[in-house]
Parts: sequence; C-alpha cells; structure tokens
Amino acid sequence: MKATPEKVIKVAFCSLLLELTENDWGGEQYDHFSASVTTASKPRSAAFIFKGPSAWGEMKPKHLGKNGDQIYRLQQSNVDILVLQHCHHIGEAVWETLASFAIRLWRPRHYCLIDGKDTYRILIAYGLTG
Repeated sequence: MKATPEKVIKVAFCSLLLELTENDWGGEQYDHFSASVTTASKPRSAAFIFKGPSAWGEMKPKHLGKNGDQIYRLQQSNVDILVLQHCHHIGEAVWETLASFAIRLWRPRHYCLIDGKDTYRILIAYGLTG
C-alpha cells in the first residue's frame, strides 16, 4: 500500500459504490459522501476519510488534517456511518477518537476503520489492484 496514492484508493472505493469522485480541498468535512451504503438490508448514508501513504506508518491523530481535527470535522456531517481508511496501521488513539464521536447517546452512529491490510483485501477481492 506504500506505493498506492490516496486518489487511487478513493476512486476504487467510489467505483464499488458506483459513484463518481470529486476533487479534494483543504478543510473539507470528508473526502466522499455516499447514500449508497447498505447495512442490515437498509440504505445508509456514509462519510469517508481516505488517507494515503504520504505519512507512511501508524496513523496517529496528528496525521488527520493540518490541525489534527479531521475526525472532528467528519463527525459534524449528518450521516449514519463514519468511515476512515488508511494505507497502513491505524493507531489506538485514532480508533478511540472516532469511536467516542460515533457512540453518543443523543446521536449514535456506526463507524468503520479500514487499515492497510483490509484495504488491500478489498482491492484484491474486487479485482481493483490494477
């Protein structure tokens, strides 16, 4: 996953959802929004953060935006599922931060973390490795 750019991963995931990609810009809430995700036979909305290999190694909160606030911005979206994908290992602090924003009594949501191994498995399973 070290040689796979973030844009390639984003395009692959969007193709699985049969959706087009949009260009990223700094300060965005998320990298991709989808209303095409289904869990437990129900349609759900999801917001995605994709993190490529630019900071190779275990993901820490400092890797999530210039101010380390990308998870905070992600959770501000009114979606059912918060998704974070990274090309390498995702550290415990990132897991716990996303979980703490997702599991709230007044607005409980699902969350999903996809590390480098899982990303590779998904790409292989759907023939998207190029």
